[in-house]
Amino acid sequence: VRTRDFNEFNGDLILTMEKIKKRWGNVTVIFMEARDDVLIRRFDSVRRTHPLQGSATLQVGIGRERQVLAPVKERADIVINTSELSVHDLRRTIENSFATLAKKRQHVTVQSFGFKHGAPPDADLIVDVRFLPNPYWEPELRLLRGTDRGVSDFVLSQDGAAQFVDQFVTMLTGMTDGYRREGKSFITVGVGCTGGHHRSVAVAEEIARRLKDEPGLDVSVDHRDIQRD
Repeated sequence: VRTRDFNEFNGDLILTMEKIKKRWGNVTVIFMEARDDVLIRRFDSVRRTHPLQGSATLQVGIGRERQVLAPVKERADIVINTSELSVHDLRRTIENSFATLAKKRQHVTVQSFGFKHGAPPDADLIVDVRFLPNPYWEPELRLLRGTDRGVSDFVLSQDGAAQFVDQFVTMLTGMTDGYRREGKSFITVGVGCTGGHHRSVAVAEEIARRLKDEPGLDVSVDHRDIQRD
């Protein structure tokens, strides 16, 4: 990016990555990214301009960077969104990623989120569970979250909820062999509702619970927006 020459950068880095892989074979590429609002805060904290913004805004520079790096991200073995990660969380994420690769297993992250905060850009699959009644409108459940038993029971007992989870888990497990053949060891599933507090959390927990029974899969759950307003 700092060469400020889009064509030269793209050609040089991609070509270098391919040469390294051909020479040494077992090479792992990690691509780290973050949401625009997080990147803007980070640039503000160090008081630096973005190398690609020129006379435009920081937001424009970030957009240009995403465009330039898209081919790199596509070739990456591991993609990590650092938006909500501390340095300690990032270290654990990297360590866990390499542990998964070493065990030759696939890792599935089931991430709940709220559509009002934006869909996760790095998700491989996104499902919308806003077809289920919202516990927010139940006074006794409003302040609880999908990890609480009362909310979970309410969501999963609704018409269509159990059938949806059954069918989605069947579909996903039928795709994992194909992902493995394509060299994809990390799969991120986004489960969205309005705010990311109730329905998406409960459904994500249930999907993850089912997937943990599948051989050859390491499964983790992440509730991106559970603490957001």
